[in-house]
This record gives sequence, C-alpha cells and structure tokens, in this order.
Amino acid sequence: MDENKTKLVELEEQLMNDREIVLFGGGLLCKSWLDGGFDEYVNLVIDNNPEKAKKIIKNKKVVSPDEISNWGQFIIIITSNYYEEISEQLCRFGLIKGVDFVSFIDYMLIPPQMRRITEAVSDIVFEGDEDSKEILEKVYSLSEYENYCKKYSNSIRYERALNKVYQKKIGKRIAYHGYCDVCGKETDFSVDYIWTDGSMPAWRETVFCPFCGCNSRMRFMIQRISNNYIGIDSKVYICEQVTATFRELKRKIPNIIGSEFLGDTYKSGEIINEVMHQDVMNLSFDDNSLDCVASLDVYEHVPDYRKAFYEAYRCLKKNGKLMFSIPIFKDRYRSTIRTIFNDEKIEYLLPPVYHGNPISGDGSLVYTDFGWDVLETLKEVGFSEVYAVVYFSVKRGYMGELPIIIEAVK
Repeated sequence: MDENKTKLVELEEQLMNDREIVLFGGGLLCKSWLDGGFDEYVNLVIDNNPEKAKKIIKNKKVVSPDEISNWGQFIIIITSNYYEEISEQLCRFGLIKGVDFVSFIDYMLIPPQMRRITEAVSDIVFEGDEDSKEILEKVYSLSEYENYCKKYSNSIRYERALNKVYQKKIGKRIAYHGYCDVCGKETDFSVDYIWTDGSMPAWRETVFCPFCGCNSRMRFMIQRISNNYIGIDSKVYICEQVTATFRELKRKIPNIIGSEFLGDTYKSGEIINEVMHQDVMNLSFDDNSLDCVASLDVYEHVPDYRKAFYEAYRCLKKNGKLMFSIPIFKDRYRSTIRTIFNDEKIEYLLPPVYHGNPISGDGSLVYTDFGWDVLETLKEVGFSEVYAVVYFSVKRGYMGELPIIIEAVK
C-alpha cells in the first residue's frame, strides 16, 4: 500500500505535465468522474466495447484501444470495475502501473502528506472544541437549528477548509480517511463534486465507502435505523430494495421489507422480477402493522407527500417510528411546491428538477422543495413527537453543513 501511495504521488506530479489525461472505461463510473470534476481535464475516453466506441460520452469522444497508436502520450485513469483485467491489458501494451496508468481505486488513495494536511485542518479548526467533532442532537424548530449552527460553527468551517485543499487536486477527487460504521473498519472514503456547481462537494451525497458503496447520508441512516431495530423482532419497511443501502440493512435486519416504485401500472404489494412495488401514497400494508417506516430522499419525488405521511402513520403501530431523509432547505421555514399532478397531468410551477433514480436512468422528478414546516405537517397528520436529528462526525465522515434527518413517533 505504501508503495502504491508513493507511485500515486509521482503520478499526480506527472499529471501536471503535458501528457493528456484519458479515462479507460465508458460506463456509469466514467460519467460520474466526468461530472465530478474531470470534465475540464479529459477530452478522450477509451473502451473495449465496440458498441461504445465511436459514441460520445459527456461531449467526449470514445475510441477503442486499437485506435491508439501512441500510448505514451497519455496518463490513463481506469474508470471501470474491471480494472484488474484492464490493468493486465495495459501492461501487455508496455505501460507501467503507477507511471502510465492507475485505477480509480488507487487514485483515491491518500498520499501520506495529504492525510497529514487533513489532520492538520482538523487540529486547527477544532482546537479546544472537541465536542464539535461528533454531533448528534434532536431539534424541534428552525430557530433551534440556527442556534446549533452557531454553537457548532466549527464543523462547517472544517468542511469549507477541506474544500480549499480538495479544490487543488486534479479532477477534484480525493479520499477522506475515516471509520465506516456500516463495514466496521477504517477506510479511505472517496469525495467528489457530483450534484454541485463545483464550488463545494455535496457533502451528504459524497464521502463514499469503497467497500459498502454508501455515501455519508446513507451510512448515517443505516446506522440510525439498525441501532433502533437490530436484534429485535420488529417489522421494518424501507422504500427501496435494489440499492446498497437496502443490501447493508438486510445484513443487519434480516426480516426488513424493501420495495421500489415501478410505475403506475402496478398495484402496491405486487412482485415484479423479485422486486416489490409500493406506492408510498397507497401502501399495501395493514393498519398498525409496522414498527418502522424508513425512506432516503423519497418524499420530495411524491406528488402528494401529505398523503404519503398519512399512509405511513396508518401502517405504523402505536409508538412506531417514521424515519426519513429529504434534501431540506435548512434556511427556510416554508416548503415550495415545484410540480403538481392533476387529472393525470403534470404541471410545472417551477423549472423541472430531476434527481438520480436507481431503477431509471431518466431520474426522478422533484415535486417539493422542503422547508422546516414539514415538522408541522407531520404533527397535523397525528404523530405525537416530531423532530429533526442533527448529525456530524469527523471520524465517520458524516458531512453536509450540519445535515439532518426527520423522525416522527406515532
């Protein structure tokens, strides 16, 4: 590993010379790297699949290896999960690992001096303020949240200071050393700038663990849900089934129920290709049958989120809990409706916005930009206690300028 890190330092020095950076592998991983900061550095993509060659990915030309006459003009980053096979292929072409090419995994390795810089940032920002390194608080209002932002301002300063360091890295992709509670071990999380304008990482959407594949908010939610229900004969339902989050929760809560929204042509509870379909506005579960309903960034994509909250309330047992994350606008009280659905027609009140969808490359339409009034809505539905959980951790890489999740107890 140390040898690889030394080679990586040398590679990054070479990236600053006149050799052209190319990506080898033209799949989703390649697209994410281009979106995440490499777009301005890369003009060419190489792929072994003849169907992908001659195509364009993010305005970048895709070519086959047969079309390359001078491999020495390139620094190659392998953006494919088949990096071992491609590494062997490049070695047969006479290229040297760590000198001429590197896999996306090795590129994420932290050079020793980079880790020291990160540790130094932490020491400087949190000097005399160790309490701000690990935050877990219940918040019941916007004003209370604003007070915590003042109290824990060093956590926000820490993320902004890290950003200044990360901005200097080629492609703005770097690793963050920490501890993954989901995997139960230390790791180098990857940080990128996908879903942003490039000025700051979308912290809650990044800090990915290379082993479980979960980002910051996913890892926190997995731990929050499993800590409440692991080892208990509880009935837990989560609104996803084909994701890394569900896979990891299934390991911790074997009897967990998962689902996906597969379209309006199916009835809730139907099984299609081993995947359960559920419409959160019309769940198939009996009244008072679930101990927990959980979701990660789902309700902003629901035409009538109030109806979805009522459905969760109906299905929960007494003292059952609704636990969910949403991309909330933390400086606003009032939610904004972006899109409405009437008479089977979509009407855009604001320009349409789409988020990633694990079962559709088209993404999911955003109906609501949530504000803090979502807490009042949940109380109106009937929940006895409603609050936001504010969290942050230097050690675990829980980031996002004091991110929150919502919990509501029936």
